[in-house]
Amino acid sequence: MEYILKDGRTLYIKGKKFGVEIAKNAIILEVLDNDNKFIVDPKGHQLDFTANEIAISKEPSPVVSYNDIIKNDKIKNDEIFFKDFISAWEVNWRIENTDQPDRVKLLTDTMNYNSGSIFRYIKHYGGLTHAIINLNKLDKNNKEDRLYARLLAENIAQVGSIVCPPLSELLEYPFKI
Repeated sequence: MEYILKDGRTLYIKGKKFGVEIAKNAIILEVLDNDNKFIVDPKGHQLDFTANEIAISKEPSPVVSYNDIIKNDKIKNDEIFFKDFISAWEVNWRIENTDQPDRVKLLTDTMNYNSGSIFRYIKHYGGLTHAIINLNKLDKNNKEDRLYARLLAENIAQVGSIVCPPLSELLEYPFKI
């Protein structure tokens, strides 16, 4: 993989089983088969690699733009608000004879303070059902996981149609279970 840093230098990464995360001020390389992490700080230019799997690569990779880094950071921040919202919504959801949270109030309060983040996150993943699948790390090819995400999304959209109509418009039609 090849990354062009802001100062014009190129960072080449070659190895097996590495995860790459682009953060605002760092490129984080994570060896996927153990807990070692390597951090490259483009400003400090401190390259501390101890794994022998890393070497110069001639394989072309896409250039990381500043806009991509900022977009990635925004989605991660938006995910925090969406996760809080979904976690609160799922309390006793579909469990009969239990106390249910006031989901109308939850939706109203959430949209009053975090609607931009919630909408941005949902749109990034292509709709409410897909955003739930991604957030809960559900298997998008598993029928039960898809059904769970769809029913939850439909429930949110149903309440949203009264309290926050633009949210209900983010429910994907059609959606195959």
